[in-house]
Amino acid sequence: MRESLQLQIMKRACNAVALLAISILSLSQSAFETSLTPNWVVQVNVKTDKNNYAFGEPIYVTATLTNVGNSIVYIAKTFFERGGGIAGFNVTVEQLTGKKSGVGCGGVGDRFDSHEARSPKQILQEDFLRLPPGAIVGYQFKYRGCVIAHPGKYQVIATYCACDLNTGRVRSIDEYANQIVTGELKSKPWAFRVRPGRSDGG
Repeated sequence: MRESLQLQIMKRACNAVALLAISILSLSQSAFETSLTPNWVVQVNVKTDKNNYAFGEPIYVTATLTNVGNSIVYIAKTFFERGGGIAGFNVTVEQLTGKKSGVGCGGVGDRFDSHEARSPKQILQEDFLRLPPGAIVGYQFKYRGCVIAHPGKYQVIATYCACDLNTGRVRSIDEYANQIVTGELKSKPWAFRVRPGRSDGG
């Protein structure tokens, strides 16, 4: 009976040591991951000017990026339609119900890399925009895609890509590295409906 009790105590001691080791390891990993976290929080939103449209009625889409954090961030000044090497928004429309168009469409512009003689700080000053907390950028456009060919329910999603060719160069500036927005950020879907019957306007 005594040996069994001692064995239980030893097992509990071993488990406590293992738990302590795991906790220390988790704490170290968390501290490491936190140190690499960028010092910015931004949000992408998209919406149409209405929730319901007559078939053929113009549809206007607004895509925005908002600095919802507490720190200043920097983004490229090209916050319109994205392209190869061009920062900006990619807006996609998906049909959820109704007859499918069966047509594929799309296309973006490209920016080709060239020899950059400017310093990273000069690029930051000339090509990037300073966004204080609460600031919003974006654009509105008339949808001219080929997805909406029939009445039905649709959804639109905006993705902001911080894919300017010079993003890596400006992030090499130590004091600004964690303030430069990077990667791709996607909005929540925005749903709207196109009803049968053509509109009077074009």
